[in-house]
Amino acid sequence: MTALARLPLRWRLALLLGAILLATIGFLLVAVSLAAERVLIDSTADRLEIGAGLVVDRPRKGPPSTALDASAVAQLLGGQGTAVTILDASGTTLATAENGAPPNVAAARLTAADYSRAISGGTTIRQVVASPDGRMLVVASPIQLSAGGKPGKSDGGPPFVPPGQAKKNSPAPATSAGAGGGADSGVTDAGTASNAIAQLAVSLTPIDSTIVELRNQLAVLALVALAAGLLATIVITRRATRPLDRVAAAAARLASGDLAARTGVSGGDEVGAVGRSFDEMADRLEAAFRAQRAFAADASHELQTPLAVLGGYVDLLNLRSLPADEQQRLLASMRREIDRLSRLAADLLMLARLDAGGPVLQPRQVDLADLVREIAEPAGMIDAAVGVVVRADGPLPVVADPDRFAQALLNLAENAVRHSISGTPVVIRTFRDGAMAAVEVANAGPPIPPDELPRLFERFVRGTGRGVVAGQGDGDDAVPAGPQRAGHAGLGLPIARAIVEASGGRIEAASDDRGTRFTILLPLLEAPDSQPLLSEPGPSPA
Repeated sequence: MTALARLPLRWRLALLLGAILLATIGFLLVAVSLAAERVLIDSTADRLEIGAGLVVDRPRKGPPSTALDASAVAQLLGGQGTAVTILDASGTTLATAENGAPPNVAAARLTAADYSRAISGGTTIRQVVASPDGRMLVVASPIQLSAGGKPGKSDGGPPFVPPGQAKKNSPAPATSAGAGGGADSGVTDAGTASNAIAQLAVSLTPIDSTIVELRNQLAVLALVALAAGLLATIVITRRATRPLDRVAAAAARLASGDLAARTGVSGGDEVGAVGRSFDEMADRLEAAFRAQRAFAADASHELQTPLAVLGGYVDLLNLRSLPADEQQRLLASMRREIDRLSRLAADLLMLARLDAGGPVLQPRQVDLADLVREIAEPAGMIDAAVGVVVRADGPLPVVADPDRFAQALLNLAENAVRHSISGTPVVIRTFRDGAMAAVEVANAGPPIPPDELPRLFERFVRGTGRGVVAGQGDGDDAVPAGPQRAGHAGLGLPIARAIVEASGGRIEAASDDRGTRFTILLPLLEAPDSQPLLSEPGPSPA
């Protein structure tokens, strides 16, 4: 692991943002300095061209021409500090005027190819030339020397006319050349090709000094901006990662066993979503651990009771000799406790497999109405004093494990019978509810308080007083019509719900003064719109 990877996230983010900020400031610094340098050089080149009169006074046809010789042109062009050189097409110097320019500037030359290209193309060349003494700007423009380019001689052409003094109807088409260094030169259009180069050169040392000073000032501003940016980056990243620190601290507490650890992070951004998800996960984890502990305690209690009873029976058989009929009675009681233990173990194993999603169910297409008819007889034998009425309308094709689903229905029926009033039968009926097949198991027993309805399907839950959790405990006002319910572990409803949910359905419970109703809903395998409704939900029997 590198040293950078060992740094906290906030410092890594700060370094990353600082590097981006530094690169951005550096790029802007270079861009601004290069742009400033380009502007200064271009403005200097424009000044040289304008001062030479090679731009504003260019005739509409042909190159600028002059009646002066090379020496006169060299003296007229340029200003103080501008070295002027007149050269022929081969690059040979015809005349020079240093005008106070440094020697390296006066000696600056372009290549013969550059001069040839300027004359043949009729274009002005701008070029920055480097030397040990500094950089120079050279501007080379093509002209036509009517005097043949010989210093001090004339070809008898028209005399030099200062700009602005030529008459409109003059036989010679004279044009003016701009002033440079306080002097003027006359230029006429001979209509022929250029035969010479007017080169103006200046030192770029002042511009370089200005650029260096500008870069120094920009560097100071960049350092100030970088420091302020880094400080702001550290503050922002620290604030941005603070919720993540809270999530990490809560995760560490949760891992150490503190199930009450929460982040308390809120907000609509991604960090807030992480915090909320963590808190929801911690809530579910705490609830699962709490349920697991309660389940273990309840299961231990349920196992302890029959084991204690069995131990007592064994002690009785060992302590004294009993008549044969008494021994048979004790053995029968021991068998009932063993059967109770076996059922409890089987129920716990089934719940564990259903919770784990194991291969407990073997679903296939069945008719829900047929399943209800099949359990009618065993459900009616639970308690003859109560009885069971079955109203099965079909067909209601669904996908379910017939054996397990019948077990779920019997659990609901047994629950309803054990908590019904004597002489009031339990009603089991089927009907279609839209695209769902429904089974309702209803009795006329005491109502369940609303605050206990959410706990109906919890394992080993037993109500107290009038608040009987249906099918899972004794109540003072519940009138038992069949066998005593002390032998029931409170797993019937949880198993029924687990089977129904594993079959892709759901189970609902409702209770009021008319009694308690459990409704199982499963998706119909085929629910054509044209199929008539076989039965509609109606009021349960009072």
